[in-house]
Amino acid sequence: MVNPREIKEAAKDLKVLYVEDDNELRHNTCRLLSSFFTSIETAENGVHGLEKYYHGQYDLVITDINMPTMNGVKMAERIKTENPKQVIIVISAHDEARYLLELINLGVDYFVLKPLDLNQFMTALDKAISLVRFYKMEEKYKLELEKAVSQRTQELSEALEVVNDLSSEILFRLTAATELRDIDTGMHNKRLGIYAPRLAQELGMAPDFVDCIAFASPLHDIGKIGIWDKILLKPGPLTEEEFEIMKTHTITGAAFWPIPSMIKSA
Repeated sequence: MVNPREIKEAAKDLKVLYVEDDNELRHNTCRLLSSFFTSIETAENGVHGLEKYYHGQYDLVITDINMPTMNGVKMAERIKTENPKQVIIVISAHDEARYLLELINLGVDYFVLKPLDLNQFMTALDKAISLVRFYKMEEKYKLELEKAVSQRTQELSEALEVVNDLSSEILFRLTAATELRDIDTGMHNKRLGIYAPRLAQELGMAPDFVDCIAFASPLHDIGKIGIWDKILLKPGPLTEEEFEIMKTHTITGAAFWPIPSMIKSA
């Protein structure tokens, strides 16, 4: 059993377009609809109905079938083309049954026969309002989801910016630490940090690769931090044994755990 109070509560902020060419029926049905809806627009045929539909936003469309100028079938077809989720109730006479299959194929939601049976009409209203509420809830959820995704994307972008800033700071400090051990090596690293990405660009490498080269090249000698001062700072030529030790700076540099992860995030 349909509860009129529940229908009124659910329909209080919904907007209705009612299209009917019979003045008396339109007037009487509007009186009934006004018991539930606070916003009701009317039209006397499909052409006027479409004009109002295109200039307003309606949660529910209720229409007759046989009307002058444009019937309810053509109007429903135009509306469903414009908005497939528009909820429509069609009021039809028994001799209009030939239109029902066409209306069903158009996606019309509910049908009520003339003369109007109050219980049948109330049942159709109740179901139509529930469907409208469902579509509104679906749209609200979609908007909230899009907003949440946008917010998380912004948060992620800000977090990545912080990581990039931190990576640049680590790069600067590691390069500075190398320079403190060996001024010549420090200047060499800086020069390589300028030349390497420029060469990569000239070779037509991908932007991501150029960025990685720009980040990693100043650190290619970072392993020299682990070389003994007596070898690293030796003023004269290195012995064969010392040179073998010097070459281990590449292995030491590769063992610096932050470097691979920083290169991947660069």
